[in-house]
Amino acid sequence: MLAKGRAVNICGFFLAGMNEDKLSEAYRTYQPGTDFLNIPVWISGGMDDVIATPSLEGKAFASMHSTGFKRVRLEHFMGVHQLKRSEVKLALRWFRQLGGF
Repeated sequence: MLAKGRAVNICGFFLAGMNEDKLSEAYRTYQPGTDFLNIPVWISGGMDDVIATPSLEGKAFASMHSTGFKRVRLEHFMGVHQLKRSEVKLALRWFRQLGGF
């Protein structure tokens, strides 16, 4: 919704511990335009996560690519279902490198 109305400049999406692709669903529902597919997406998850397993994250990653998202990155760390500050920092650095902000 935010992207369609151009209310904000989205530099990237950081998705942690996700077990399904809601971004593609939102893209189809709100139809923000093809530029939206260029927004970088970082998927972060723990190798030992039993809620958002690496397999489920891999399926979400593949689904986003199938939808047409061009810059999706899937990263795993040693750990469980948690947010890692170091992953957030890496993602922000990547967004900056891609020119998001």
